Amino acid sequence: MVGLISSYIEHFTYLRLFVILTLCGLGLAIPEDVPLLIGGFLAHNGVTRYPIALIVALLGVVAGDNSLYFIGRGVGSKLLSYFGLKRPDAGNRLDRMRAFMDRHGHLAIFYARFFPGFRALVYLSSGTLRVSASRFFFCDAAGAAISVPVVVTLGYVFGEQLDCVIRFISVFNSPPSPRPSAVSLSPGRAKRHGLGGRRRAAAQSRRPLAGRNRSSFNACR
Repeated sequence: MVGLISSYIEHFTYLRLFVILTLCGLGLAIPEDVPLLIGGFLAHNGVTRYPIALIVALLGVVAGDNSLYFIGRGVGSKLLSYFGLKRPDAGNRLDRMRAFMDRHGHLAIFYARFFPGFRALVYLSSGTLRVSASRFFFCDAAGAAISVPVVVTLGYVFGEQLDCVIRFISVFNSPPSPRPSAVSLSPGRAKRHGLGGRRRAAAQSRRPLAGRNRSSFNACR
Protein backbone atom coordinates (compact mmCIF):
# COMPACT_ATOMS: atom_id res chain seq x y z
CA MET A 1 0.00 0.00 0.00
CA VAL A 2 2.81 2.42 0.90
CA GLY A 3 4.53 1.89 -2.44
CA LEU A 4 1.28 2.34 -4.39
CA ILE A 5 0.36 5.62 -2.70
CA SER A 6 3.95 6.87 -2.88
CA SER A 7 4.15 6.24 -6.64
CA TYR A 8 0.76 7.95 -7.09
CA ILE A 9 1.82 11.06 -5.16
CA GLU A 10 5.22 11.34 -6.87
CA HIS A 11 3.47 12.56 -10.06
CA PHE A 12 1.81 15.98 -9.66
CA THR A 13 2.96 15.60 -6.06
CA TYR A 14 1.24 18.41 -4.17
CA LEU A 15 -2.03 18.22 -6.07
CA ARG A 16 -2.33 14.47 -5.61
CA LEU A 17 -1.40 14.67 -1.94
CA PHE A 18 -4.22 17.18 -1.49
CA VAL A 19 -6.69 15.01 -3.43
CA ILE A 20 -5.94 11.76 -1.61
CA LEU A 21 -6.20 13.44 1.81
CA THR A 22 -9.51 15.01 0.84
CA LEU A 23 -10.79 11.59 -0.24
CA CYS A 24 -9.57 10.06 3.05
CA GLY A 25 -11.75 12.58 4.86
CA LEU A 26 -14.71 11.44 2.76
CA GLY A 27 -14.22 7.78 3.64
CA LEU A 28 -11.53 6.42 1.30
CA ALA A 29 -10.47 3.03 2.69
CA ILE A 30 -6.95 4.18 3.54
CA PRO A 31 -5.91 5.42 7.00
CA GLU A 32 -5.34 9.17 6.83
CA ASP A 33 -1.98 8.78 8.57
CA VAL A 34 -0.53 6.83 5.63
CA PRO A 35 -0.56 9.66 3.02
CA LEU A 36 0.49 12.13 5.74
CA LEU A 37 3.52 10.01 6.57
CA ILE A 38 4.30 9.55 2.88
CA GLY A 39 4.11 13.33 2.39
CA GLY A 40 6.82 13.67 5.03
CA PHE A 41 8.74 10.74 3.54
CA LEU A 42 8.85 12.38 0.09
CA ALA A 43 10.16 15.57 1.69
CA HIS A 44 12.78 13.46 3.49
CA ASN A 45 13.94 12.13 0.09
CA GLY A 46 13.94 15.58 -1.52
CA VAL A 47 11.01 14.87 -3.83
CA THR A 48 9.00 17.67 -2.21
CA ARG A 49 9.77 20.59 0.06
CA TYR A 50 8.84 19.98 3.69
CA PRO A 51 7.08 23.33 4.41
CA ILE A 52 4.96 23.13 1.24
CA ALA A 53 4.09 19.46 1.83
CA LEU A 54 3.03 20.37 5.37
CA ILE A 55 0.75 23.19 4.20
CA VAL A 56 -0.78 21.09 1.41
CA ALA A 57 -1.39 18.21 3.82
CA LEU A 58 -3.11 20.55 6.29
CA LEU A 59 -5.31 22.01 3.55
CA GLY A 60 -6.22 18.53 2.26
CA VAL A 61 -7.20 17.27 5.71
CA VAL A 62 -9.33 20.33 6.47
CA ALA A 63 -10.95 20.15 3.02
CA GLY A 64 -11.92 16.51 3.58
CA ASP A 65 -13.35 17.22 7.03
CA ASN A 66 -15.37 20.19 5.81
CA SER A 67 -16.66 18.21 2.83
CA LEU A 68 -18.01 15.61 5.25
CA TYR A 69 -19.58 18.38 7.34
CA PHE A 70 -21.37 19.86 4.31
CA ILE A 71 -22.58 16.42 3.27
CA GLY A 72 -24.18 16.22 6.70
CA ARG A 73 -25.77 19.61 6.17
CA GLY A 74 -27.04 18.61 2.74
CA VAL A 75 -28.54 15.20 3.54
CA GLY A 76 -28.98 15.66 7.28
CA SER A 77 -32.73 16.01 7.17
CA LYS A 78 -33.00 12.71 5.26
CA LEU A 79 -30.78 11.00 7.84
CA LEU A 80 -32.94 12.33 10.66
CA SER A 81 -36.07 11.06 8.92
CA TYR A 82 -34.45 7.68 8.29
CA PHE A 83 -33.62 7.23 11.97
CA GLY A 84 -37.06 8.46 13.03
CA LEU A 85 -35.79 11.61 14.71
CA LYS A 86 -38.19 13.87 12.85
CA ARG A 87 -41.32 12.28 14.31
CA PRO A 88 -43.23 14.40 16.83
CA ASP A 89 -42.51 11.96 19.68
CA ALA A 90 -38.75 12.15 19.00
CA GLY A 91 -38.57 15.92 19.33
CA ASN A 92 -37.08 15.80 22.84
CA ARG A 93 -34.20 13.58 21.75
CA LEU A 94 -33.39 15.89 18.84
CA ASP A 95 -33.52 18.93 21.12
CA ARG A 96 -31.13 17.25 23.56
CA MET A 97 -28.71 16.43 20.74
CA ARG A 98 -28.79 20.03 19.53
CA ALA A 99 -28.32 21.33 23.07
CA PHE A 100 -25.31 19.05 23.51
CA MET A 101 -23.71 20.33 20.30
CA ASP A 102 -24.42 23.93 21.33
CA ARG A 103 -22.66 23.42 24.67
CA HIS A 104 -19.92 20.92 23.83
CA GLY A 105 -19.78 20.79 20.04
CA HIS A 106 -16.51 22.72 19.83
CA LEU A 107 -14.77 20.17 22.08
CA ALA A 108 -16.31 17.21 20.24
CA ILE A 109 -15.14 18.55 16.87
CA PHE A 110 -11.65 19.33 18.19
CA TYR A 111 -11.06 15.97 19.91
CA ALA A 112 -12.62 13.93 17.08
CA ARG A 113 -9.57 14.84 14.98
CA PHE A 114 -7.49 12.59 17.25
CA PHE A 115 -9.92 9.61 17.27
CA PRO A 116 -10.31 8.14 13.74
CA GLY A 117 -13.15 5.85 14.81
CA PHE A 118 -15.39 8.75 15.84
CA ARG A 119 -14.29 11.40 13.37
CA ALA A 120 -16.78 10.80 10.55
CA LEU A 121 -19.71 10.40 12.96
CA VAL A 122 -18.96 13.68 14.74
CA TYR A 123 -18.45 15.62 11.51
CA LEU A 124 -21.62 14.31 9.88
CA SER A 125 -23.57 14.98 13.07
CA SER A 126 -22.21 18.53 13.20
CA GLY A 127 -23.56 19.22 9.74
CA THR A 128 -26.84 17.43 10.39
CA LEU A 129 -27.47 19.36 13.62
CA ARG A 130 -26.59 22.65 11.93
CA VAL A 131 -23.47 23.61 13.84
CA SER A 132 -22.33 26.88 12.27
CA ALA A 133 -19.85 26.43 9.41
CA SER A 134 -17.38 28.94 10.87
CA ARG A 135 -17.41 27.21 14.27
CA PHE A 136 -16.83 23.82 12.69
CA PHE A 137 -14.03 25.15 10.48
CA PHE A 138 -12.07 26.79 13.29
CA CYS A 139 -12.43 23.88 15.74
CA ASP A 140 -11.44 21.34 13.09
CA ALA A 141 -8.55 23.47 11.84
CA ALA A 142 -7.27 23.84 15.42
CA GLY A 143 -7.17 20.06 15.83
CA ALA A 144 -5.60 19.55 12.39
CA ALA A 145 -2.94 22.17 13.16
CA ILE A 146 -1.73 19.84 15.92
CA SER A 147 -2.20 16.36 14.46
CA VAL A 148 -1.10 16.96 10.85
CA PRO A 149 2.34 18.49 11.55
CA VAL A 150 3.11 15.72 14.05
CA VAL A 151 2.41 12.90 11.58
CA VAL A 152 4.06 14.60 8.58
CA THR A 153 7.13 15.33 10.69
CA LEU A 154 7.34 11.68 11.76
CA GLY A 155 7.49 10.71 8.08
CA TYR A 156 10.11 13.39 7.46
CA VAL A 157 12.38 12.55 10.40
CA PHE A 158 12.01 8.76 10.31
CA GLY A 159 11.83 8.37 6.54
CA GLU A 160 14.13 5.35 6.49
CA GLN A 161 11.88 3.48 8.94
CA LEU A 162 8.56 4.47 7.34
CA ASP A 163 7.05 0.96 7.42
CA CYS A 164 7.83 0.65 11.12
CA VAL A 165 6.30 4.06 11.90
CA ILE A 166 3.11 3.11 10.03
CA ARG A 167 2.91 -0.18 11.94
CA PHE A 168 3.49 1.57 15.24
CA ILE A 169 0.80 4.22 14.63
CA SER A 170 -1.70 1.60 13.47
CA VAL A 171 -1.45 -0.06 16.90
CA PHE A 172 -2.92 3.03 18.53
CA ASN A 173 -5.54 3.60 15.82
CA SER A 174 -7.00 0.08 16.20
CA PRO A 175 -9.08 -0.88 19.25
CA PRO A 176 -7.90 -3.78 21.41
CA SER A 177 -9.54 -7.13 20.72
CA PRO A 178 -12.42 -7.94 23.06
CA ARG A 179 -11.77 -10.53 25.78
CA PRO A 180 -14.17 -12.62 27.84
CA SER A 181 -15.27 -11.07 31.12
CA ALA A 182 -17.31 -12.16 34.11
CA VAL A 183 -20.42 -10.83 32.38
CA SER A 184 -20.12 -13.49 29.67
CA LEU A 185 -19.93 -16.34 32.20
CA SER A 186 -22.84 -18.36 33.40
CA PRO A 187 -24.73 -16.76 36.33
CA GLY A 188 -23.26 -19.19 38.88
CA ARG A 189 -19.67 -18.69 37.75
CA ALA A 190 -20.16 -14.93 37.48
CA LYS A 191 -21.19 -14.80 41.14
CA ARG A 192 -18.15 -16.82 42.16
CA HIS A 193 -15.81 -14.62 40.16
CA GLY A 194 -17.32 -11.39 41.47
CA LEU A 195 -15.20 -8.26 41.44
CA GLY A 196 -11.92 -10.18 41.36
CA GLY A 197 -12.95 -11.92 38.12
CA ARG A 198 -13.79 -8.62 36.50
CA ARG A 199 -10.42 -7.21 37.49
CA ARG A 200 -8.59 -10.23 36.08
CA ALA A 201 -10.59 -9.97 32.83
CA ALA A 202 -9.75 -6.26 32.55
CA ALA A 203 -6.04 -7.03 33.08
CA GLN A 204 -6.17 -9.70 30.36
CA SER A 205 -7.84 -7.31 27.91
CA ARG A 206 -4.88 -4.95 28.20
CA ARG A 207 -2.23 -7.58 27.50
CA PRO A 208 -2.72 -7.96 23.72
CA LEU A 209 -2.21 -4.22 23.15
CA ALA A 210 0.98 -4.18 25.19
CA GLY A 211 2.23 -7.22 23.29
CA ARG A 212 1.49 -5.59 19.98
CA ASN A 213 3.42 -2.49 21.07
CA ARG A 214 6.46 -4.62 21.97
CA SER A 215 6.31 -6.51 18.69
CA SER A 216 6.17 -3.23 16.75
CA PHE A 217 9.28 -1.94 18.54
CA ASN A 218 11.13 -5.26 18.07
CA ALA A 219 10.36 -5.30 14.34
CA CYS A 220 11.89 -1.83 13.95
CA ARG A 221 15.17 -2.67 15.69
